[in-house]
Amino acid sequence: MLQHLQPGASLKSIEDDLETVRVTGEVLSSLWTAAPVNHGFLTVKERADYLHNLREELADKAMYLPTRAIDKARTWFSELLASVSTDYVLHGDLHHGNILYSEENGWMGGYRP
Repeated sequence: MLQHLQPGASLKSIEDDLETVRVTGEVLSSLWTAAPVNHGFLTVKERADYLHNLREELADKAMYLPTRAIDKARTWFSELLASVSTDYVLHGDLHHGNILYSEENGWMGGYRP
């Protein structure tokens, strides 16, 4: 469930880089949740499987992404998948614009239309 923070100050408003990293770490820790057994979320493995056909798909669309970047992403996905035994829910759009502050709740990862 997403809460709508109104007015909600964004983490973009903080100029201190160390403070933004600290706040982001706290928000990420608060969002760390094991995925339910029968979830419908896109998994990291499914995202990794997508990379196998990415080169051809981009070539068909006349788009360019360095193959070195794709290969590096494949390596990272493989290492990540080998390092975990439990699936966790991942916020798919967490960035400084979606970390919001309210007097009632403090800093939270959320969505601001």
